[in-house]
Amino acid sequence: VDPAALLRGRLSVKHLDVTGVRTNVERPCAAAPLADCCAIALAQQQVTPLATTDRPMARLARQLGVEVIALPDSRGQMPE
Repeated sequence: VDPAALLRGRLSVKHLDVTGVRTNVERPCAAAPLADCCAIALAQQQVTPLATTDRPMARLARQLGVEVIALPDSRGQMPE
């Protein structure tokens, strides 16, 4: 996946099966923001990488087996 393509606006809206959030990421996501958990669950459901600037979200996604596309944050820092 080309990170530059994401920044050029080649994004689409996808349906999230809420059941997947509860069964796949609820326990590891207990302390994470709901939006992060939903994004990770959607990446799992769509079998697609997750693009993020957020280090904790990237770490959790990788822990759950989701490929992460690391994007620089506003300071140019990349998630590990």
